[in-house]
Amino acid sequence: MGKRAAAQNDETFLGVLWDLLCGRLSPLLTVGFIILLILGVWVLARFFGEVPPTRIDAKNVALTPDPPVWIKSSDISGEVFATPELGEPLFFTSENLTEQLANRFESHPWVRDVEKVQLHPPTNVTIKVEYRKPVLLGETEASILTPISTGCFRLPYKDFAEPAERRKYLRLLKVPRPTLPAVGQHWNDPYVLGAVRLANALRERYKVWNITTIGAATPRSPQTEHLPHYQITTKNGTVIVWGLPPIDPNAPNAEKLRQLAVLSTKEKIACLDAYLKANGSLDHNQLRFDVVEIEVTPVE
Repeated sequence: MGKRAAAQNDETFLGVLWDLLCGRLSPLLTVGFIILLILGVWVLARFFGEVPPTRIDAKNVALTPDPPVWIKSSDISGEVFATPELGEPLFFTSENLTEQLANRFESHPWVRDVEKVQLHPPTNVTIKVEYRKPVLLGETEASILTPISTGCFRLPYKDFAEPAERRKYLRLLKVPRPTLPAVGQHWNDPYVLGAVRLANALRERYKVWNITTIGAATPRSPQTEHLPHYQITTKNGTVIVWGLPPIDPNAPNAEKLRQLAVLSTKEKIACLDAYLKANGSLDHNQLRFDVVEIEVTPVE
């Protein structure tokens, strides 16, 4: 019984190792055992060694806050990582990772600013962003609609494909198509810039005044004929001649424009609010309101 147990013990791994140490194995078996031992150590190192870095993709990124209701179709994270022009794949070991992620997400048309990037190794990222807000739909002479943000950036059209969504915004008529920028780029055309400032000023009055479009108006003064002038139109056809748009306080000629303007934007809004309060509506098809001169004149 004792001899049988000893024999079984000799056949175990420890028994073979003991025989190796004691020099009782043949040279061939010794070499084979050492090779197997080295291979075993290598396999264990591969299994339990250092885990390769995680590649960052759309599934790893959480945007905060969630995209607002006006972003209907755009998948911001998916589109950012699907754009090969933005560079090589990113890993948690990439240099300047937070800066690279911020730059890539700021390149998306719907992202106005990346406020913070938080890394949660080994797999997750949280990015705090500020989204752009739509304010106008520019309409070219060919009736092509182009969404425009409050900062005058061109936005993706696919988020405005539904007619009900398009009806929520003012339309800017006769947009100059040759100046049309790429999606996500700033629109530097003076006519579009002025219309965006006017639309921003009237955001709270779209529904109250029942206005639907902004268009170009004829300048009333030789001093301002080189500047864009505007008129707004209600759903039932009332034309409100607005004149100069709200003045950009950062413009180098801002003070000169203030001197040329008959009324400030605030005064023009107050004038129309007073008329609305007195008459119940701005929708009178036979009237034309000229808030440049504060008078009501018949339509010719």
